[in-house]
Amino acid sequence: MPIQPNFLEQMIFLNLNLGPGVILDIWSGIGLRVIVAAVRLGVFEALADAPLTPEALAQQISAHPRGMKVLLSTLAAFGYVRERDGAYANTAMTAKWMLRRSAGFDAGFEFWGFNLFQLMNNLEDSLRTGQPPLNLYEWIETQPEASHAFQQWMVAIAKFAGDEIVRKVA
Repeated sequence: MPIQPNFLEQMIFLNLNLGPGVILDIWSGIGLRVIVAAVRLGVFEALADAPLTPEALAQQISAHPRGMKVLLSTLAAFGYVRERDGAYANTAMTAKWMLRRSAGFDAGFEFWGFNLFQLMNNLEDSLRTGQPPLNLYEWIETQPEASHAFQQWMVAIAKFAGDEIVRKVA
């Protein structure tokens, strides 16, 4: 959850309009991009079993140690990982929701990454013309990685909501 304004920030930015509350949307967008990068690089999966230093994580996922330090400190600020004695571990939220072996909601980030960074690249044109540049389902048929992420995300949602849906239908 990238942006969680505290009480004072809510008062200043949202209630009293004394600061540029719109900046929260910019940081939320950046936050989404950072989380998508972490999913694509396999950061949360790499941290699933034990905490790692930025250097050890970088070596494990073939990344640069400096880049991992920046990414991990950002993810810590967003609440996805926590740092202790120079090593980073997934938070309980990340372990529960973002790992393939748990809820698998990482696939949703993967899918929305494809959607936002590729499909919605022409949003302004669609708004001008009133027509989408292409059909989502036609587009996804030509994008095997996006299609796989979408299917995995739908499976994760079904697993999450399935029991309640069955109870309500019964």
